[in-house]
Amino acid sequence: MQEPRPQQERQSERRPLMVRVQYRRTIVRLAAQILDLSCHGLRLAGMERLRVGEMVWITLPGLPPRQAKVV
Repeated sequence: MQEPRPQQERQSERRPLMVRVQYRRTIVRLAAQILDLSCHGLRLAGMERLRVGEMVWITLPGLPPRQAKVV
């Protein structure tokens, strides 16, 4: 895993969070855990390594799926 970028480079402050979620790559749905979250992004820990630029759909508990780009 890469270290997070320094806070001054982020659009908004990230808050620590430990929430189990699902994400989808193409048609494959996988379990993961959110490690931190902000208005503009999140850090996700899962079993698969995601590629920079890849698009995924993340489903947070109680919310509809949201598309996200891996950076």
